[in-house]
Formats: sequence, structure tokens, C-alpha cells
Amino acid sequence: AAAGWLAMAAKLPVGKEERVDRRAVFDVCTAASTMEAEEARAGLMRHLQPGETQAELLSAAIEDGFERAEEAAEASAPCGAGPGSLGRWGFYLLIVYVRQYIELLLMLERAAEGRMAAPVSADEFATVCGRVAEWGVVVDDAAAAYGALCGGGELAF
Repeated sequence: AAAGWLAMAAKLPVGKEERVDRRAVFDVCTAASTMEAEEARAGLMRHLQPGETQAELLSAAIEDGFERAEEAAEASAPCGAGPGSLGRWGFYLLIVYVRQYIELLLMLERAAEGRMAAPVSADEFATVCGRVAEWGVVVDDAAAAYGALCGGGELAF
């Protein structure tokens, strides 16, 4: 199940260098310059292709993310897409929200399964560092911190 979630997260282009890919995902959702909630949900579901067990959670995350993105986009650009819709900036906020939702879901799922005692890879550690930075715990160099914490061995929680 985790592999499916990771694959979906990878399909959400949130990096600065992924602007062209982000435009392509936007265009999957709508041919217009703005989109409504149902267009965003349907388009992202088509793009991400969740499995049966993932579809309900993902759909709910997209709906919640749309509302939050709409509020944030309006606050940061008051002359934006208008009520009930998102332009490209709001869509970016939406896919960031959905990607973070997936990453946090995976961390919580791992903890609930009792696998937090399993070794954590350098990539997983870097992802966690990105999430906790949003909570005010900043790790400047994730690779160096990973090396220092595991002492050349494995890092377990």
C-alpha cells in the first residue's frame, strides 16, 4: 500500500523546477484558466489513479485541500480566480497540500503498524526533515544529520 501512495506523491510536481509538469497536471484537470472543486478532484483522481482502498482518502484530501488552497490563494492574491475556483497559484497550493497529506499519512501509517523501530533510510529521513521543518524544527543538512545520528549504521526510531 505504501508503494502506491509514494507513486502518487511522486506524480505531484511541487518543486520549482517542475513548473512545466505542474502546468500539464493543471491541464489534465481543466482546459480553462481556472477550475472548480469537482474539476480538481476528478482531474487529480484521473492523474493519480488511486487504488480502491486509497480513493476515498485521496478524494477527501483533495476536497479539503481545495478549500484550504482557495482560502490561502484569496488571502495572498485577492484578485485571484474568484469564489469557488482556483487558478494556477491556487492549484499549486492544492497539490502541495495533497502531497504533504500523503507523506504524513505514510508516516502515521508506519507508526501505527509498529514499524517505527525498523531502520529508516536516508531518503525517508530527508522527507521527515522536510515535514518537521514546517513545525519549526529545521535540519539544514539532512544527509549529515542522518550520518551523525546513525553513526554509519542504521537509523531506527
